[in-house]
Amino acid sequence: MILTKDAVTDNTIHEVRDQLEQLLQFVNQAAQDGLQLYDVERRVFDDVLKLGHQCVEVFIDLQGNGDLGEEVTHDYRTLYRSSSPHSRHLRTVFGEHEFEQFVYSRGANRKIELKPLDARMGLSGHVHSYLMEEFSQMFCVESAFVLSAENLTQVFGFLGTISG
Repeated sequence: MILTKDAVTDNTIHEVRDQLEQLLQFVNQAAQDGLQLYDVERRVFDDVLKLGHQCVEVFIDLQGNGDLGEEVTHDYRTLYRSSSPHSRHLRTVFGEHEFEQFVYSRGANRKIELKPLDARMGLSGHVHSYLMEEFSQMFCVESAFVLSAENLTQVFGFLGTISG
């Protein structure tokens, strides 16, 4: 679902605040009930990852669709907007994200030379965010890649594989 800036502000921000309030209530109740730190830590970590995912979704939604007009000048070349938005898949430390953006090239069926939202958000040409790449490199430098990928998945819960 593509959200307008107003919808993001009115709905999703309130959902994030509600989830944070629920988490704080859980912590308070856990202290009263005498829960073990491991159980509290696991729940807080999982909920923080979910909150992080939602916050990144809000951030992405607030970027718009990358429409800079029918044509733009970029690196002294005239580029033309795609006829429809292109889908962009992104993996962050908070999970999987997908968004739509207009892209620009020298013409139909030509190499894409400008992705305004990628540029605005400082994304690499890869599917992973820079922080996700940094985390995967930390895990993978001294360990076998497949084992490290499994460890990352274990830590972050819902990332799937980190290859690709």
